[in-house]
Amino acid sequence: MRYNGVDKAADPAIYEPFRQNEWSSTYLVLRTRGDPHGLLAPVRQLMGALDSELAVSDVRTMRERFEEAVGAPRFRSLLFAAFGVLGLLLAAIGLYAVTATIVAERTREMGVRMVLGALPRAVVGVVIGGAMRMAAGGLVIGLIGAMLGARLLQGLLFGLSPLDPSTYVEAAAILFVTSLLAAWLPARRAALADPMRSLREE
Repeated sequence: MRYNGVDKAADPAIYEPFRQNEWSSTYLVLRTRGDPHGLLAPVRQLMGALDSELAVSDVRTMRERFEEAVGAPRFRSLLFAAFGVLGLLLAAIGLYAVTATIVAERTREMGVRMVLGALPRAVVGVVIGGAMRMAAGGLVIGLIGAMLGARLLQGLLFGLSPLDPSTYVEAAAILFVTSLLAAWLPARRAALADPMRSLREE
């Protein structure tokens, strides 16, 4: 049984007859239909009829007990998720800014390519290819760092290995799609630009 929290290992447990091992406090568990709080008054009356000195306290539903048990781990998970989304957003903004700057610096080159017959999709391919190479380098470094850092977060993971392959594949896919979208906007702008105007501006 997981008596010490959902993030702790399950300890061995056995059931014993109450008369062989009496406790000063005992839990009564009821399975109900509908609102479980509606049974509180009848249960108190029944307990009072059995023994007037019995005190009924700490009445909670299993849902409430479960929410209490997972409250702290859930808060930590939401906090890490928020930091993860913020980091992903900052990475996307950074990649967009770098790609836009590179495109602005290569305006003349793009104009020459299109004047010589390059199709817009070829220009998009050049811009996105460069951005994806940068993203791939960052992704490799990030995955290595994640694998090393996962050992430190092992206490926050339950039911999941620190080196779970599917988690890394999903994270890499999200980062790849985000990088692709961040690079596509400057690439599309470069492909739609008037080549002659780009050459004159240079």
